[in-house]
Amino acid sequence: MLYMTAARTRPVVEWWGWQSQCSVFALRRVRRSPHIGGGHPSLGSWARALATATPGQDSYRPGVCNIGKNETRKRYATGFVGLTIAGALVYAIAQFSLPTWSLLVCFFPLALGAEGFLQGYFKFCAGFAARSIFDFSGSSNEKGKVTDNEAHNLDMRKAMRINLYSFVTAAVVTTIIYLAGAV
Repeated sequence: MLYMTAARTRPVVEWWGWQSQCSVFALRRVRRSPHIGGGHPSLGSWARALATATPGQDSYRPGVCNIGKNETRKRYATGFVGLTIAGALVYAIAQFSLPTWSLLVCFFPLALGAEGFLQGYFKFCAGFAARSIFDFSGSSNEKGKVTDNEAHNLDMRKAMRINLYSFVTAAVVTTIIYLAGAV
């Protein structure tokens, strides 16, 4: 069930009495307020302790979140650029009746687009992870370098996972475009 609360600007998703917010990965038991319109969910005492122990959504967390609002917007813009380039390529190939195998070139802009969208969605930059930095300049003005080796390893695992997801997504979409063009 999706609902908005007055105190939050992000949508909160509730499954079977558990609440999850997209950038906060702590599970919190939710009890609905008796107020009309849902009100703000109240937390039990054990969940309140868990929620206060978890850093806010605008701070660095190894392997979870390393970019803020401004950087997230840049990642989404990169995703749109990649999709636009891929769409233009498909249109040009169809317009000029180029060979079907030339549709395989769409893999690269599709990979760029998928990478951008996934990094924006996960609020995690693979390039920042490789350089051991984080940037929340648009959110909490927190910028810095990751000095902990274990945190860097968690970041690199997340970066590799995002890269894998983007390449698989680009390969599947490219295959679909190729098969559609071959028919």
